[in-house]
Formats: sequence, C-alpha cells, structure tokens
Amino acid sequence: MDPSCWAGGGRARGIRSEASPREYVPLHQTDRGQPLASRRSGDERRYARPVNQAREQERVAGRPAGAEVARQEYADAVLALVASIPPGRAMTYGLVAEIVAETLGRGGPRQVGQVLARADGDGPGGPGLPWWRVVNAAGSPPAHHLGTALANLRAEGCPLRPGGERVDLRRAVWFPEQDPDR
Repeated sequence: MDPSCWAGGGRARGIRSEASPREYVPLHQTDRGQPLASRRSGDERRYARPVNQAREQERVAGRPAGAEVARQEYADAVLALVASIPPGRAMTYGLVAEIVAETLGRGGPRQVGQVLARADGDGPGGPGLPWWRVVNAAGSPPAHHLGTALANLRAEGCPLRPGGERVDLRRAVWFPEQDPDR
C-alpha cells in the first residue's frame, strides 16, 4: 500500500500533501480521485478501456454479440428439455441444469429459473410450455404460481406428497433416458 495514502478514524480517504506530511488533502481534490475523463490530456486516451473490435463490428452490423448467442443457445436447450417432460412427471431445476450442462457445459438451477421466468412463448416450448413440471429440490412449484401449478399437476395425475403441496419426486421424477422418442 502506498504510504502516502491513509484512512483514519472515520475520515474520508485522502493523501498527505508533499508540502507537509501532516496536512490532509481529500482524495477527491487530487489527481488520483478524479474521473478518467479529467485525467486525459488532449486526444490522448491512456486510461480509456480498449474496445473489443469484433464485438463492436457485430453491434454495428446488428448481429447479437457472442454472449447473446450463448445465452439464447442455453435458453433454447432449457425450453426444449422442459417441453419434452411428459404429463404426470416432473423435473427439478437442478436436474434440468445438469442435463443441459452435459451438452453445453454451463448453467445452473438459477439460470434455468431465469429462462423459465422470461419465456415468452416463442421458441421450442411454444405457448404451451409446461413450466409447472419443473419444481425445486423439495418438490415445490414456484411460490408465486403455487395454485396454478398444483392445479395443473393434479389434472395431469402427477403424484403429490400427502399434504398435496409438493410433488413426490421419488415417484414423479423424469429423466430423458426414460423416453425412447428422445
């Protein structure tokens, strides 16, 4: 750590001046505390972040950047898997993430939840995407859609726990290997 910088006793961080080592100069009044733009001299852009040329060309051309393509690829894989869950069966967010990660090598249960939350009906799942067949590790559907999800699960004949609020995952869990058409 730079010995000329100090922070003490609840005071704002500052720099000791060269004139007097005991004199405190607030950091915002020094060159080190100023925004990047004020440190630039003329056209010199020493502190500017380098531009990723490929990403900039994709943006200008109107094509999605690499991250957008990867995000859409992951979303399509999740929606296709969820659409293939048969009626009366269920999968957990973690299981969906694990199966998708076998092919794509990325993602997790929270990402699966985000994909399902943002699904607008366009894509492999279509408007009839059976989102209620994906539950948490305890077998509970999403709390804010609990009534709708449980009604759909009951209508399909999905096995529920004795209280009727959770899916009995021992009997209802589905793996893609169990489906010969997949």
